Amino acid sequence: MMDNRRDDICNDKSLLMSYLYDECGLDERERVEAHLSVCASCRDEVQALTGVRSRLVDWTPPEPAPDFRVVPADAVAVPRSRPWTFWQAAPVWSLAAALVLVVVTLVANLEIRYGDDGLVVRSAWSDAVSSSEPTQSGTEAIWRAELATLESELRRDFETFGSGAPPQTSETIGSEVSEESVLVRVQRLIEESERRQQRELAQRFAVLLREADAQRQADLVRIDQQMDRHQHLFDAEVVQHGELMDYLVRVSSGR
Repeated sequence: MMDNRRDDICNDKSLLMSYLYDECGLDERERVEAHLSVCASCRDEVQALTGVRSRLVDWTPPEPAPDFRVVPADAVAVPRSRPWTFWQAAPVWSLAAALVLVVVTLVANLEIRYGDDGLVVRSAWSDAVSSSEPTQSGTEAIWRAELATLESELRRDFETFGSGAPPQTSETIGSEVSEESVLVRVQRLIEESERRQQRELAQRFAVLLREADAQRQADLVRIDQQMDRHQHLFDAEVVQHGELMDYLVRVSSGR
């Protein structure tokens, strides 16, 4: 009778697996332990499976190395040999540069232009810097013509005062240029210059914001792609781990 029960336990692999994974009841556990004390074959099989299970518990799949790493902003070394350009796609520095240009324009009344020869910053009354930028618009051409006319009139009046003669009239205006009219024209030219500079600066700022947003979207897409790839690798590792466990169970059941 004992041999029959022993043969039953030897053939009942599911009972041995339940004992191995601690899923059987107290009576079944005592029965299996009593059987293992007298059956060397089953005892060796259970010990081998226990060792495999312990090694699988201790084993962890290697983590895939990501193609990118997160570092602090101040740890990034900027190459000295590469010159800084106005259109460099760096969101933080672009916004900071735009804010600095806004403050400088409001305080010092500077003229800012960007053409083929780069960024040009000059004071409102400095001589014009020659550049190869496109033809000026109609409003700017009229403004510069009026400024040149006013400058020639002022120079003529200063020369007349220096020689002791009364000031002469301008041929284009045909009447005496009073001090009040000169101040009005100068004020109007200054206001037009400020408005033009504000428009140009607003356009530059809008371009910077669009470039910063485009760069941010590209970074998000690249990060999503990397995360998807790592998730696929992790899923593949899980599937391989499950297949290995199934294989070990089948091998142990076939003995």
